[in-house]
Amino acid sequence: MQVIKIFLEVGVLWFLIALFTRSTDSNRSLREAVIVVFGMLFVRAATLLLQLRGSLPPLALIIEVAALYLLVDKVCGCSLKTTVKICGWYIGASIVFAIVGSLL
Repeated sequence: MQVIKIFLEVGVLWFLIALFTRSTDSNRSLREAVIVVFGMLFVRAATLLLQLRGSLPPLALIIEVAALYLLVDKVCGCSLKTTVKICGWYIGASIVFAIVGSLL
């Protein structure tokens, strides 16, 4: 199930990066999406290792959102407005996936 979740995250992020940056190079946008998703997996693992999710969930959420913003900003190199759009839509899609996943 975790592998499917990773592929969904890469797919959604790839779509958002290609949509908002108007990228015509699919290899570049896929590479950017993969780098951001694996960076987020590393950050999630670090918050689990530090046990922030159990004791301080709001702090873990803030760290993950900040990491997402920084990863999208640095890897994609787009403007502030585009970076915020990508992050916002990605967070929204993640919430929808979490709700659907909890119902299944």
